[in-house]
Formats: sequence, structure tokens, C-alpha cells
Amino acid sequence: MTHSNSPQTPFHSGEIALQQRLGVHERTDALGRRMIRDYMPEQHRLLYTQLPYLFIGHRDTHGRPWASIVVNLTGHLVQSPDAQTLRINKAALLPFDPLAQNLTTKAHIGVLGLELSSRRRNRLSGTISHNSDSLFEINVNQTFGNCPQYIQTRTLIDSPKRAQPAPELKTMHQLDQAAITLIENSDTFFVASYYDDGSGQHSNGTDISHRGGRPGFVRLNADGSLTIPDYSGNNYFNTLGNIESNQRAGLLFIDFSSGHILSMTGSATLLWDSDEHCSFKGAQRLWQFQPEAIRWINYALPIQWSFEQYSPSSLLTGTWGEVALEQLELQSTLQSERQSERQSERQSERQWHQLVVARSVAENSTIRSLYLTAPAGSNLTFAAGQFLPIKINIDGREVTRTYTLSSRPDDTHYRISVKHDTHGIVSSYLHRALKVGDTLLAQQPQGHFVFRGSKPSVLLAAGIGITPLLSMVKQVFTHATQTATHQAVILIVQIRNQAEQSFKDELETLENHSQGLLRVIWVMSQPEAHLQAGIDFHTKGHLSKTLLQQLLPLDDYQFYLCGPAGFMQKGYQLATELGVSDDNIYAEAFGPAALQRNALLTQPAPLRESTAQNAVVVFENTNTTATWSSAEGTLLDFAEAKGITVPSSCRQGQCGACKTKIIDGEVIHTVEPRYPHADNEALLCCAMPAAKTVVTTSTPGQLVLAL
Repeated sequence: MTHSNSPQTPFHSGEIALQQRLGVHERTDALGRRMIRDYMPEQHRLLYTQLPYLFIGHRDTHGRPWASIVVNLTGHLVQSPDAQTLRINKAALLPFDPLAQNLTTKAHIGVLGLELSSRRRNRLSGTISHNSDSLFEINVNQTFGNCPQYIQTRTLIDSPKRAQPAPELKTMHQLDQAAITLIENSDTFFVASYYDDGSGQHSNGTDISHRGGRPGFVRLNADGSLTIPDYSGNNYFNTLGNIESNQRAGLLFIDFSSGHILSMTGSATLLWDSDEHCSFKGAQRLWQFQPEAIRWINYALPIQWSFEQYSPSSLLTGTWGEVALEQLELQSTLQSERQSERQSERQSERQWHQLVVARSVAENSTIRSLYLTAPAGSNLTFAAGQFLPIKINIDGREVTRTYTLSSRPDDTHYRISVKHDTHGIVSSYLHRALKVGDTLLAQQPQGHFVFRGSKPSVLLAAGIGITPLLSMVKQVFTHATQTATHQAVILIVQIRNQAEQSFKDELETLENHSQGLLRVIWVMSQPEAHLQAGIDFHTKGHLSKTLLQQLLPLDDYQFYLCGPAGFMQKGYQLATELGVSDDNIYAEAFGPAALQRNALLTQPAPLRESTAQNAVVVFENTNTTATWSSAEGTLLDFAEAKGITVPSSCRQGQCGACKTKIIDGEVIHTVEPRYPHADNEALLCCAMPAAKTVVTTSTPGQLVLAL
């Protein structure tokens, strides 16, 4: 907890930065204004005064934060003469604890009142207004209550403590075995931190907070640092906001049965670029602590606790041991089953399954949505952003197309939304001939244009390119509901006029129920005369850098682009001009529209002289063998000319719909494919037989494909 640097909000810039980064600032700020006070409510004062122990965060003359515990079993530990004052009996100070040297007048201090038996806890920060031989007095700046999450229940042992050696201090720069054992077996520790505004003077707001989990939730790394998960909480980000501002922290571990304590101060870092938290059950993110000064005090505490039970929240979290075991098991499984699994996946992807048209809905004058269901027990899962390959029979001819799914990944149906092309045989059939109750064939959803969602996201769509982004928006809020996490999303849709506007009511409902996490911006280039800006659409014109700068308070976004080639390229360039890194820009094109990334523009064009002039091509699964020549184009063109049905969409190596296993021989991709593929896989839309075919069991010049 920290003292605000603005009368408008109880949070400082470090806390606000994290709240904005994670898309929760508006709702958290509103909650903080109601819950964070500059005085102690009566129930808080009562808790503080009845506790025989308190946890205190403080800092030394070098600006290093420390976490301490004070204990007094005789007489009162705490008095509260009024709602803004705490008086703490200095008889409670422990031998060798640095707190005694840091109790200077006007020093900033944090207090945590935590009753382990009931899991009640309150926090406050303030300044020392008086310090004498017998007590020190704290003037309260901020105070609020905390929920009981991740607090293990412990009960004070009433029986007199057995005789034990006098407390003994051991200082060190590296953790010894006793300290390592305590950390590895701890289910609880305490962390002190404070805010620094960069002015060169230590700012208001020292804080101390509790951290809990199952034993093994803190990992000791080879360099002596600790890696710690951060679970979902109140989204105040008091501790992490302080660490973001000055990268300093102090940790306190307690041996609750023997009374030993381990106190450390050092540097702390938020691990924004690590995906390791994804493997740790319950973790939202990770942070790391590097000890710089370590104090171990043997038999420091005059009290003991007996363990009662874990917090229900703690039982839902993981341990680093489980992460390591899962990784070992996964590696072993992958090593033994990788080849067979890949083969099974390829076969499953290429199998055709029957789907039934359950509903057919016109979204506007050109877009129709088809709701497709499968037999009971079928698995209809997919990742938001993927496309569905379908096959239908039109006038005795089988044709395939791919359409992006616009439904929610956990829906009990697939939904594809198809734009009608007056010259398109398939889209015309789907719009005019296909009826409810009819069937079509489909493969498993495919594609790597999927939502990552590790930071606030900007989704740019034009025309029918809205479909995968609509699915992504739905996934974001499904995830938020299930995990109580909040990811801010801005969806910007470029259209010409109202006639092209689709899914408006659906998106409006999502936006209204998102509690501020979703913004939908409609940009119309040629709005009808009767439409009003700000009501029927947001802005007239086209996507621009100015518009993005107005909408985006930060530059740390992921961008997802989908639409025609010109729109895609413009959106990409605008994002890079705003400072978005190339690896945070994801794109999907409809039709022959491949995004030209800056990193690829400087690369030389692939050499085409390495392609063969002639080759014998065997399509194994269809029992077709034919002689290919360079005049017949790509292997996709060649297969279609031979009457072989091949799923395809982008025809530029972007979507992966035509990916096929190479059984024998070698191909050359005439453009650099963006879709991931193995050495023994070909993207037929941009592949030709290689001149120097690697021959294993087949005759020279022969290419064998599993199609």
C-alpha cells in the first residue's frame, strides 16, 4: 500500500501503470476510492489491538526495505487512541531485527494485522510521529481490508514454550542450507516494498503484504534468486506497483514451529517477458527476488503456531515441483510418441466429418452466418481465429473452401460467416441453396492466426475480416469470466457504409457487458447521409495513425489484423510506426493477400532456378500419378487440374490449409511461407518439385505426397 501522489486517486503511478497494462485501472480505481481510507474503521482498530503480533514493513538508511514481525505476549502490543493513530509497544521488538534502528520520526512504515487463526487481515501505511524508549506511534495515511485468499490457518500454541537457546544472529550474502530448506518448505512469507517517484527522495508509502501458496510455491534458482508466482487478487497491485517503481523488496520467512526467522532485502523484478507462469497452476504472472543482504535469527520468536489447514485458494494453485515433473513427463512423452502423434494429428486434420446446418442467419445484405452442429459426442473445439475447411457437392462436383469461425470456442456449434460473391460458386450456393437440415463435410479447424492474449490487444478488421476477431473478442470475455482476469481489448472495424456493417448488435451486447474492458470503434469511409457520427458510427474516413494515438494510452499492445491486402499493410505500418514490435503483430488475410513485413522486405527473393523442369508427382492417398512441368504452376494448381480436391484459402503460404506431408522427394517454396511447417511438409499453394530431389525409395525425379 502506498500514499497517493494525486488527490484524484488512492493509487500512485507504479500501481496505475500495472492496472492500465492489464486493463483493470478504471474498475480498480473506482473500487479503491470506496475501500481505501485515510483512517481506521472501528473493526480494524479492534483487530490491531487484540493481536499479540504484527508484521511491519520499513526501510533502513540505505533505502533498503525490510519485513519484520513484532511480538508481545504480556500486556498490550497495540493501542489505538483514535482512528488515525496506532501505538506499538517497543517491548515487542525482536533481538537482532533491523526494525529497531529504523524507527526514526517521520519514517514511512507499513503494518499488516493478520490473525492467522481466522485469516482476517488489514493493512495500513503511515509515518512515525513519535518514538520513545517504550513505544512508537504511527500516524495513518492509508488503510484497507484484505480478503483471506491464500492464508493458511494457524493457531497459537497456548502451552508454555519449552526452554530453548537464546536468539542468535547469522548474516550472510548467500542462502545456506537451513535457509534454503525453510524457503522450500514454506507455505507463507511476507514482502515489504515502497514507492519511489524517481525524485531522488524516498516517497511516501512503505507497505507489507502476505504471500501464500502450497509448499514449493517459491523456487530457488541457480543464481540464488527466488521466482515467485503472483495469483489473482484485488488488482490493486500495491506490492508489484512498488516493485515496478524502484525494484526493491524485503522478504520475511518464518519457521512457525521453531521460531527461526529468515529476513532478506534485495532487488525485485517483474518477469513480463516470461511465459513460464503458463505452466504454474493459478499464476497470473511471475516476479523474481535477488537477495543482497540476509539475516537468519535462530529462535527469534517467543511463540509457536500449529498448522490447521490450507486456504481453499492455495489448494487451487501449483508448485514448482509439479511444474518440473510435468515438464519431464511431457518431454518423455513427446520423445516416445512425437512421431505417432504427428501422424495421428495429420490424419485427424484431413478426415472429413459430417455437419448439419442448424440455423442460417443473414447478418447484412452480403454476409450470412451458418450454424453447424455435429453428432452427439463430437468434439467441436477450436482456437479463436482458426478457419474451418468445408467440402460440398455442387452439380456433381466436389469443391472445398475455408471459412473463419466466428463463434465462441466453447460453443456447442460452429458458426461460419460467409460473404456473398456474385461470381463465387460456393458462396452463392451457401447463401441461396443451402437450407436448414442440409449437411456438408468439414475437417478439423486449422490455422495459426489465434489469440495469444498476454497483454492489452488492438484488433483491426475490414469487411469480412471481422469474423476471426469477433471470435477472439468472445474468447477474451469467456476467459475473463472463468478466471476473474481482465484483458482490455479495442476492436476497430473499417467499413464503407452501414450496408456493410455486420454483427453490430452482437458486438454492442458484448461491449455493454464487458464493464469497460471492450471498446468497439466503427470507422466508415462513405457513411449514408442519414447516419450521425458518434451514434451510428464513431469516425468518418479511414484507419489512421491519429485515430490510433487517440485511442491507445500505451504503446505496449498486441495487434491482430484481418482484412484485404491494402488494409492489412496499412494497419501493419501504422502499428510499427507506433512502436509495436514485429513479434507483437499477428495477421490473417482473405484471398491472395500476404502481409509484407519489414523484416522480410530486406531479404532477397527466393531463387526459383532450383525448381525442377519436370517431375513425376504421386498423390498417394488418391492413387494418382502424373507428370508435372514448370508451366503447370504450383502443386496446388497441378492437383486441382487433375481433379484432386485440396483445401486452400490464401494461396500465399499464409494460412496452412493446403499443408501436406512429403513422403518422398523435395520441394521448393517459391515464396517464403509464413505458416509454420516441418521439413517434410509442403504448402502446396506456393510449392514446386525441387530440381535436386532427395531420393530415398522412389525413382529419381519423383515426388510423393500424402494427398
